[in-house]
Amino acid sequence: AEGITMDPAKVEAITKWPRPTSVTEHGYWASLRIEPDLISRVKEAQKEDSEIWTIVENLDKQVEFHLDNDNVLWQDT
Repeated sequence: AEGITMDPAKVEAITKWPRPTSVTEHGYWASLRIEPDLISRVKEAQKEDSEIWTIVENLDKQVEFHLDNDNVLWQDT
């Protein structure tokens, strides 16, 4: 018995989605293929979430860097 397996074509399609570069990037929402009304409701609900807005407002401050043993500067992702 093989059990439950994933469709390789679907897995490949998902892994090839472009990576969002910001929380407001329209391509991210478009790639979800969700009804526009639902997206509007999600965005509206997020406006009232102070924790989300604190994170969004501080995104530029959350980029971290570190030096490796060879003194090469790396950006953490």
